[in-house]
Amino acid sequence: MYIDSRICRLVSSKEEAKPFIEYYKMELKKEFSLFPVYSDFLKQNWLVISGEGEELSSIAAIYLKNCSKSKKNVGWVNFTFSLTSSNISNLYIIDTIIKGNKDEKLYPSIVSMNFIKRAKIISVSDITENDHLLQDFDSYDFYKTVSKLVNKELIAIIKISISKNEINNKPLKENLLKNNFEKIVQIEKVLKKYSNIESTSIKLPKNYKKIIKLIHFTTSEKFQLINLLRSWNNIYSKDLIKEIKNFSKS
Repeated sequence: MYIDSRICRLVSSKEEAKPFIEYYKMELKKEFSLFPVYSDFLKQNWLVISGEGEELSSIAAIYLKNCSKSKKNVGWVNFTFSLTSSNISNLYIIDTIIKGNKDEKLYPSIVSMNFIKRAKIISVSDITENDHLLQDFDSYDFYKTVSKLVNKELIAIIKISISKNEINNKPLKENLLKNNFEKIVQIEKVLKKYSNIESTSIKLPKNYKKIIKLIHFTTSEKFQLINLLRSWNNIYSKDLIKEIKNFSKS
């Protein structure tokens, strides 16, 4: 069974999607109509545009998982612009997400990503004027949903901060994305490595399908068989099917 590694991305707008679409040569998949969904030719890169809203990020993430037929080895990226009270814009990877007006926090794992600044963010339903934290609409619901689908090491919440006065300044946002996109690609390369590692753990080992056709295994015995075959394939080079051809019981 071949399981490829891939990255799924969630953004909230077409302008946030544009550099990813161009860089990975993705095209709109017209067969999916609930949200705009894009993919490259090899189906290793996927993207969905969710729009802005607390619950939309969760719904769009599940939709993208289903459209892309993604497994638990997939890397996930949530990239959007986030509002800040500062006039200075920066690229951040989020390590703490706070649910607005509630004492609820989530802690994304950011192993091996020390080349980028870290920050907390608060996910809100309405933007406030005097909060010094980064603010957005989607991080909390996105992360809470996707963390149930894959390991935390496969999720990156990436934000570019921008002031409320500049949020509609499209030339500025295009320039910020252009200047920071190389770092975003670096983050995705880290996720790709984790995706490749995770892929090896979910592939069925060599000879598994042949053996269960020859011999009956219960569900629990099939799990034991998978572990035994992985050990066998790492240690021995013998023809296993020839070795067990006279076996009649699991």
